[in-house]
Amino acid sequence: MDELEGAELQSTEDVVPALQLELAGAQNDIVNLEARVDELRRDMAIVRSEVHGFQNRIVALRTDLARNQDAQKLERFGSRLGRVVSDHTCPTCHQELSAELLPVAEVKGMAVEENIRFIRSQIDLYRASSSASEAESNNLRLMYDSIVLELSEKLTRIRQLGEALRRPSGATARSSIEQLVRLQARLKRFESMRAEADGMIDRFSAIADALDQLRPQLEAVKSDDFSEIDIGKIDYFETRLQERLVNFSFKTFRASEIHISREDFRPFGIIRDKSGEYVSRELGFEMSASDAIRMKWSYYLALLDVAQKFTTNHPGFVVSVTNTPPSLVSLEA
Repeated sequence: MDELEGAELQSTEDVVPALQLELAGAQNDIVNLEARVDELRRDMAIVRSEVHGFQNRIVALRTDLARNQDAQKLERFGSRLGRVVSDHTCPTCHQELSAELLPVAEVKGMAVEENIRFIRSQIDLYRASSSASEAESNNLRLMYDSIVLELSEKLTRIRQLGEALRRPSGATARSSIEQLVRLQARLKRFESMRAEADGMIDRFSAIADALDQLRPQLEAVKSDDFSEIDIGKIDYFETRLQERLVNFSFKTFRASEIHISREDFRPFGIIRDKSGEYVSRELGFEMSASDAIRMKWSYYLALLDVAQKFTTNHPGFVVSVTNTPPSLVSLEA
């Protein structure tokens, strides 16, 4: 820009070769930019379609979640529809059902609670996917706006070059003046963007300083390392859970294959597969309904056992909120 400010004005005839060369380069740039604009438009359409699909899926999952929560409420209120069907009685007309109308083989599906947990996890998954797609859409939009702006500037420059080439050969060339004005406007825009970026850097620096101050406090509050007392509680909890499962005749897996997760303290199985290797299994998809009840009460009572041996925040008793208490073999082990 300093060279343009100090350069002397030339006639159109003197600058024609340079103008023609610049015009050819600008036209090539136009072709590349238009191709890039078309590509970004396709990418943005694809991402918008993905976001729309994720949102529709979330709406459908929320509907399923509401239905399962309603079913859970009915169970808590003592609904016996499922038991009536299993007794060969129609839940609507209360007449006896013939064997031909009943399913031949029992299909084990997920319990309502497991369905609710699964649907919520799916909603979280699709929300995260939708957020990632929206972030990608915003990035594509920024790139699109930038290229469209550059394309507009190139088209304006082509018009200026065409007008300059059509001027009389002896007239003073104004292309250098127009280029100088255009560069000054771009410089002002960049300076404004730089000032805004500097302001954001200052705000991020303040956030980083606050994070540095909070990080030691967070490490002091929570640590991934368990103390020896904590490990003793977890080991005793796992042992008592296995013993309770034996007492309650848990059949889905061997009680010795059931362990307590060190991350969320939920029970899981370490099972030997057909190839002889040990694999981790989620219990919710494997247990029968009766074994799910045995697992639940074994877990509750094992927690109570830990509270009786160690100092914990456990209230020291277990309350059943079901209308019909489960039939357990022996609560004294």
